[in-house]
Amino acid sequence: MKIISRRYILLFFSLLLAVSALAFGKEDHVADMRRIFPFIPFDPANKKIEDFYYLVNSYIDYTNFPSISGGQVGTPLCIKNDPKLGNMKFANHRVWFHWGFNKNPRTFQPLVNMVEYNIKYGIIPEADREYFWYVLNKEIRKRNRLLMDKWAKISGYNGLVGLMASQRAQSNAFVTLLYSIHILGDHQTSETSVIIDKRSLYGDIYNAIDNLAGKFISNQQKAKSLKNKLRLVQSNPKAFLDKMEKEFTPFLYSLEGVGYNYKKKFSSLGYKLKSC
Repeated sequence: MKIISRRYILLFFSLLLAVSALAFGKEDHVADMRRIFPFIPFDPANKKIEDFYYLVNSYIDYTNFPSISGGQVGTPLCIKNDPKLGNMKFANHRVWFHWGFNKNPRTFQPLVNMVEYNIKYGIIPEADREYFWYVLNKEIRKRNRLLMDKWAKISGYNGLVGLMASQRAQSNAFVTLLYSIHILGDHQTSETSVIIDKRSLYGDIYNAIDNLAGKFISNQQKAKSLKNKLRLVQSNPKAFLDKMEKEFTPFLYSLEGVGYNYKKKFSSLGYKLKSC
């Protein structure tokens, strides 16, 4: 009996280690952001940047967003604490906010399926379907604005208010890239059926690169070159991130024109930048 019990215990811990090996945690996601973005990791001058990495991670994974200290994964509080929606059941935390920063969650089939499951089994009435999407979209707008506003301030502006269209697009682009870096980490785990597909995710990344380049022809050519290099490895999320680590900072530093010299801008704001 003792031998059998020990075997079960060993099997349990073996399975636990296997699952842990497949997981991609908060520090793993933030480490990817650090290695790809142009700011020197852990430098005190870059504390706002470091905090922002954790904020993006919190947006995607944790119910206590905008806390950056980590927390529980699961149903967001806007749903969990709603009198009409609080009893809804969801199988996996990745059905939440893993659909792409600029995407409509109503086209994200894993979440749509869970909503329809709750209606089918009477957990919420069919009449509350539209109310669910209203509550969720209101939360998304609030979260997206918070992230973009904070990045705009990191970039030396007074938040989103008063930004030109190009400046707003830049803020969206930087946030989209950080968000997508997190999701590419998740694509290296076994639970990929409940997150945005790689093709759509890469489309978001390429659009962000174009928005960082702007309308200057020389910048657009550099963006095209970077995207071509990334497309060669996009079948492998890890290889894609590795290529981003090597190529993104030099690309960013090479951009020119009023409003697009990011190296000069971030240096003038006191951030410590990597050399390349």
